[in-house]
Amino acid sequence: MFEELGAERAKLHRVAVGAEQVFFDLPGPPVGDVIELVYVGGFLPLHGVPALIEALALLEKDAGGLPPYRVRMVGRGIDFDVTRRRAVDLGLTRVGFEGPRAYSELPSVLGTAHVVLGAFGSTAKAGRVVPHKVWQGLAAGRAVVSGDGEGVREWFEPEVHLLLVPRGEVESLATALARVLRDADLRRRMGEAGRRRAAEVGTPARLGRELLAVFEGLGVQGGRSRGASAGTGERRP
Repeated sequence: MFEELGAERAKLHRVAVGAEQVFFDLPGPPVGDVIELVYVGGFLPLHGVPALIEALALLEKDAGGLPPYRVRMVGRGIDFDVTRRRAVDLGLTRVGFEGPRAYSELPSVLGTAHVVLGAFGSTAKAGRVVPHKVWQGLAAGRAVVSGDGEGVREWFEPEVHLLLVPRGEVESLATALARVLRDADLRRRMGEAGRRRAAEVGTPARLGRELLAVFEGLGVQGGRSRGASAGTGERRP
């Protein structure tokens, strides 16, 4: 995209978002009778939360054939009000809207999750990005379901590290959610594989090394460009 906007490839350096170490340190999903699906975010258009609600409505129609589950919607933002009203209109009984939480509480929120819900928007941006929530869910060793796109496929393999669904396709999303609810072994395998892959490419230590390499390649040492005199701001020849 940046090349199409006129940037030179040689001047572009990509470093992944990754996840904070606290998510890699979380224990595995809790043992219990109720499977917990968690969405955390700002209800942004690229998250496609309205489509998620429609998919959850389809899921509830088939709830009798599924293990017990509940859905936690944590956060607030642009699509929050319209999404909550739609959930009420649809009579959803397994979906709860909890509002915003302090960012420091996010590890404990994901700590109770069995499945982490990513982003399902149909915009071009939604296909380019790997949302922070996806990195965090994978780092936490949870099964992750998110929208498909070239961004996420650059880092992760569908059906191995996570489940990807066509963005904006409600029925496909409902099918994927039903599948991950029914298959405990799938949740376990993807959670373990996703955490391993996230640890390979998205830990703070790994990203720090990559950033350092970029800065060194640009001639930056210790926060200053090479050639800058300490304390003076003057540049040596």
